[in-house]
Amino acid sequence: MRHASTGFGDVTSFSDDLNATRFVVDQALNEIVTATLVLVKSVGNGTVNVQPLVSQVDGAGNSYPHSIIQGMPYITLCGGSNAVVMTPVVGDIGLAVFAHSDTSAARANRKPSPPGSGRRFDWADGGYL
Repeated sequence: MRHASTGFGDVTSFSDDLNATRFVVDQALNEIVTATLVLVKSVGNGTVNVQPLVSQVDGAGNSYPHSIIQGMPYITLCGGSNAVVMTPVVGDIGLAVFAHSDTSAARANRKPSPPGSGRRFDWADGGYL
């Protein structure tokens, strides 16, 4: 049984050094965003607004929907002078993948750029497939 005061911990989380370390590592891994299923809510010029389909869960087991991720670029396949462009439509379900580092400067400059900040694996740095 989970309790709000212990988050995702349980009675074994701190029963010995191994379990305590595992709990700390698991909590850190929960901060990393890699990929998730999303629902397209609206489509702009080369971007989509999406909502993750897998809800958040708090330490007490309560489920909460994610908010909308705004302005996520969608991916087109390009090779030389050829491209496959499949513009998403509202209601499509796809995969959002998230970058290792802050992509804001590279997206704004449209060329190789240093990270815009120290943020890592963040919801703001995704692309829609």
